Amino acid sequence: METPHTKPVNHTQKVKSLQEFRSLHATTFLCGQFITGKSTRYIISKLTSCLDEYTNDLRSSSDTPAQFQPLTYSPNEREEISGIFHSRFFNSMHPDSYHQHKAFYKDVKSYTISFEKEVHLAYKDEAISVLFDRLDLFFFPKGLLLYSFRMRQNGLTYDAITYCNATFRAITRYVNTRQETEKLNVGEDFLSLFQPLICIHNVCLSNNSPQTIPAGDYSVSTVKRYQELLKNGNKLKCFVVAEEDPAQEYPAGYTRENLLFDMATNCPIGASIDPENPFHPSPDYYRQLVDNNKINYFWNWQGLALFDSFVVVLDRPQYYQLEAWHNEYFRFIYIHSLFVKNYLSEINKAFRKARPSIHLADEFQAFDKIFNLHHISHNFLPQAIYEKIRIGLEIDSELEQLHVSLERESAKQEKQREQRMNLILAFVALLAIFSSIKDGADWFIALGWLPNEGSAYNLFTLIELVLVVVIPVGLYIRHKKLSK
Repeated sequence: METPHTKPVNHTQKVKSLQEFRSLHATTFLCGQFITGKSTRYIISKLTSCLDEYTNDLRSSSDTPAQFQPLTYSPNEREEISGIFHSRFFNSMHPDSYHQHKAFYKDVKSYTISFEKEVHLAYKDEAISVLFDRLDLFFFPKGLLLYSFRMRQNGLTYDAITYCNATFRAITRYVNTRQETEKLNVGEDFLSLFQPLICIHNVCLSNNSPQTIPAGDYSVSTVKRYQELLKNGNKLKCFVVAEEDPAQEYPAGYTRENLLFDMATNCPIGASIDPENPFHPSPDYYRQLVDNNKINYFWNWQGLALFDSFVVVLDRPQYYQLEAWHNEYFRFIYIHSLFVKNYLSEINKAFRKARPSIHLADEFQAFDKIFNLHHISHNFLPQAIYEKIRIGLEIDSELEQLHVSLERESAKQEKQREQRMNLILAFVALLAIFSSIKDGADWFIALGWLPNEGSAYNLFTLIELVLVVVIPVGLYIRHKKLSK
């Protein structure tokens, strides 16, 4: 009898080669982001007609036109999720209308659309197909829009899965190579999924009504519009949930750890153990990524969190486990982490481009308090996954860089305040000197050192004019010496 703590006996077959090594089911979320520069309410108000036109071409599982819906949670669902995540973390993704940070959260909205669209791809000497069935839109502060496509890759070899992911995630290369995209009609099938994002991009740039891109249009201007959908980087990020086929054993010399590495780096399956493969990693690099970024708590699954991808491979997962990976871990933890990473990148860019302002520093402090949370869950597993994803995305290094910039700017502004104060004090001192002209002249006359009042005033005026010149020059020379 099997227990939760014992690994079930396998009745498997040997795989002849890594090229035949197959997954039972796999799901990949392709994620990207760009800056809208507009409020969420404005964008949605402008997109109704465009989205209607777009969704009429997509069919749901019941063969009816698919529609975008707000991604909301009922009170019962919120209560259930509150058993997983801290309320602060949940509200950072789905704030309620009574939240104390309502002004800051006004642009935090999520929309989703479910549909079924089959996309074909030429893989080696065969044609493979995958099913896209969900698009999520996540609006965040600072005009950041994150989006994700869910792609079902059932019954494919692991090598075919990584080939799909490597191909689909490179949008700009995909659009630029028109001849390749025309093969098996891949270009129009896949790129048509981006029409609502193109609509949003056009609305944000032109303030006009949305416009789509005609099928087959691969002009230079079109390529540029697709490039704008990848504001940071040139590829989509991949979040992969793969189920092992219980009827297959791992090939000799190949482990789940090797599979994680190959899939997470989008390399041909087997590259991690084949020294002849051009994508074979150095031993030091392999161990560095695996030791620092692998998630390994249970016998039946392992994960690997890298900068451009997150991969988890599971053996005989339960339905609720898959739902947790598709929803709680992806829609909450991964998307939230992507937002934090991209927001920090934008703040860092703003600090480098122009003279930082107090407003920018205050904005970061508010973000750091509300969104950059260190503890998100009551349970150890969501918290552990969250921490590994942050390591993979290098969020803490981005934060450290930003804190250094803030400290440097704070020290610079403090020095400037001191200099301004010194100038004010010098000016006050000069005023005091001028006010002493009459007193000094009267004193010299009373002592009989000067014959009349006019001579006294002239002498003291001359002395003070000399001081007016000497003091600023002296301060300037001192400032130059200190600044060296």
